Amino acid sequence: MAEHCFEFPSELTAEIRLHRELMRLLDQYDIDGDTVRILLLVMSEAFCNAVVHGNRLDPSLKVKVRVSINDDSLIADIEDQGFGASAVRGGRREAGLYDEGGRGIRLMEYFASSVDFDKTESGGTIVRLRLDRSQHEADEIEFEK
Repeated sequence: MAEHCFEFPSELTAEIRLHRELMRLLDQYDIDGDTVRILLLVMSEAFCNAVVHGNRLDPSLKVKVRVSINDDSLIADIEDQGFGASAVRGGRREAGLYDEGGRGIRLMEYFASSVDFDKTESGGTIVRLRLDRSQHEADEIEFEK
């Protein structure tokens, strides 16, 4: 299993660098189609949660990203250095139609094969996203109109 590690400042503009690194990496492994689109979506949600909720937009705090690729799956760990807020799931109300936020975790759970949350020893959060390649490479996603 090939593993690749990246580190970004807790700035929303760092998401552009994350996308560039992911696209370069996925191209290197000849991964395309829905797998790319799904990975970019779920990782963007986890990354923004880490930046905004975990590290509270403090650029001195970092978001670490580890991506592991094998023939069966892609696994991405997104780790913040913050206060654990990005892992808060219980007790949240359902996001309303016009709410600005609150849908990220549900999107990750819907599109990824699995989503797990864990705390770091220092109190941050690690979000582990797994995409089963066979599932996403075989199925074309159809969005409702």
